[in-house]
Amino acid sequence: MNRLWVRLSLTFMAVVIIGFVVISVVSVQLIRISLDQSDTSRDEILPESVTAGLANLYHIYGDWRGVSIYLDMAKEAYPPLRDSQYALVASNGTLVAGQAPATFDIAESLPIVVDGQTAGALLVGVNENSPPPFRPFGIARGVGIEEFMLLVAFVGSVIGILFGVLMSRTMTTPLDDLAAAAQAIGKGDFQRQVKVSGTSEIRSLGESFNRMVDALRQAEILRRNLVADVAHELRTPITALQTSLYALVDDTYPVTKQEIAGLYEQTRMLSRLVNDLHELSLADARQLPLRKHRVDISTALEELVTPFRMVAETKDIDFDVVKTDSLPDIEADEARINQVLHNLLSNALRHTPEGGKITLTLSDYGSGVQIAVIDTGDGIPPEHLPHIFERFYRGDAGRSRDMGGTGLGLAVAKAIVEAHG
Repeated sequence: MNRLWVRLSLTFMAVVIIGFVVISVVSVQLIRISLDQSDTSRDEILPESVTAGLANLYHIYGDWRGVSIYLDMAKEAYPPLRDSQYALVASNGTLVAGQAPATFDIAESLPIVVDGQTAGALLVGVNENSPPPFRPFGIARGVGIEEFMLLVAFVGSVIGILFGVLMSRTMTTPLDDLAAAAQAIGKGDFQRQVKVSGTSEIRSLGESFNRMVDALRQAEILRRNLVADVAHELRTPITALQTSLYALVDDTYPVTKQEIAGLYEQTRMLSRLVNDLHELSLADARQLPLRKHRVDISTALEELVTPFRMVAETKDIDFDVVKTDSLPDIEADEARINQVLHNLLSNALRHTPEGGKITLTLSDYGSGVQIAVIDTGDGIPPEHLPHIFERFYRGDAGRSRDMGGTGLGLAVAKAIVEAHG
């Protein structure tokens, strides 16, 4: 009973049955009213016409001359007169036409009034073998109407119920497929897709479901890759720490400040890696905290670039800041923006050779500010450009690790910028 198609079928069934019951009841009543009106017409209007004709005939002639011819004509219009015995009796009791009243049972006595005086009476006898009055569709009064309507209602209900069941199954089959696919996905089968069919609403639901499955499948691939990459990235510093610590414990290496400094640097890299992963997880969950306020970006960047300019001078690198006048204040988290620029400028310093140049540009961009970092380094090979924001992706893995990179800097920077909208 909890299946949707069963409930829809029962609903169709109830609507069909109720509809046919109402139609049947109303139809029976209308037919009965029609039959009553038909009987009234025959039993009242026709007899009055016959007696009125007889009265008019008597008024014209003053007696009953020609009455036999008139009665022969009246028999065709008034069946009881044709199918039964009758007698036309004058006011004095004399038999004018027909059979003697004593020879049959009188069913009707129709007076004939002329100028306010009773000129006679038309007596109609009982005829048990006479056919019944006319009925629509051959239905007799009170006999067969209900049976006929019940038959119509039954046949119509069966057809309606079968149609309702068929429609219910047709409507709910795509939903059953969706439910089966959802269960399969819950068990880890991200290759499952549903066939898009049914009404426009169900088709839209199926298309959305398939898009969701594609997104889940991609997310699962990224998750597996992330786990593998994290394990790989953690393995190197942890192995180095274990080896160095074991050597110190085993007195293979003397405990010197240089050795301790190396171990400390390994822990710092691990800390950066963990922090970057944490920020990326927050960004993925759209929970990266931002403390936005109005920021004078020009002043903020002047403070940020000072240490980078000093490092650039030691490497004989020209460091320029180019900005347009009257830059608007922006609504941003200043610390997060500094984090993004710190990553970009660090990469620029790392890959710009001596004698090269780094340019930081600030320009109007709609209601905001566009910031660009340009350097004269080797650049990024075209085949690596689609992947530069992927986590742990390195065009030169050995060089990045030796230089202390975690492989997450650009991914974190991209997440921060996207979080700002």
